[in-house]
Amino acid sequence: MLQSNKKMTVKILEQSPPALYAAFDLFPSRKGAAIHINKFARALFEEMDGGVLYVLGNEKLPVYQIEENVEIVRFNFLIKNYLQRALAFSERFEIILDECENDLKIVLIKSIFAEIISANYFNSSMSSPAAVLVISTSSLSRVISSV
Repeated sequence: MLQSNKKMTVKILEQSPPALYAAFDLFPSRKGAAIHINKFARALFEEMDGGVLYVLGNEKLPVYQIEENVEIVRFNFLIKNYLQRALAFSERFEIILDECENDLKIVLIKSIFAEIISANYFNSSMSSPAAVLVISTSSLSRVISSV
């Protein structure tokens, strides 16, 4: 049997999004992070006319849903070890980035783990969005790349 270095993946997205918001937080929920995600994602997707929201989920929330021109993708794997869960979340984030890299104009990230992936990804990727804004867990923002 032949071995390949390429990952076999299933397509996650249905649309070609102009914007991506990723957050390593449960959404929706009553905690403050979810309120922040809701407000920032709504503003971003309204301005960009759609996008993808990639967040944590749980057993009660759908893994995938579409609301008008916004795709919501939830990481629903219930991995108890925090670091392993974060690494798995980041791996799936990279798959989503691969799917929409040519169409993205802006990426907003609220997660230290997504920040690590995105810094490596956009520095090595042939095509990058116009801007990547990272909102780290320390509440500091910085632009990784911009045109």
